[in-house]
Amino acid sequence: MKRLFLFVSILFFLSGCEFFKIDKCLDSGGRWDYENGVCDLGEQQKQLPVSK
Repeated sequence: MKRLFLFVSILFFLSGCEFFKIDKCLDSGGRWDYENGVCDLGEQQKQLPVSK
């Protein structure tokens, strides 16, 4: 039972990481490129600082 809980927790954590990347991209006015897995900020890219 503990292994199942651990597996499900890890699965949610890993899928949540990408969700937050996408959400941050959309909040900054960009659009998420699902095919390449990157945030496309277009012309705004020069204006926004890059944070890791």
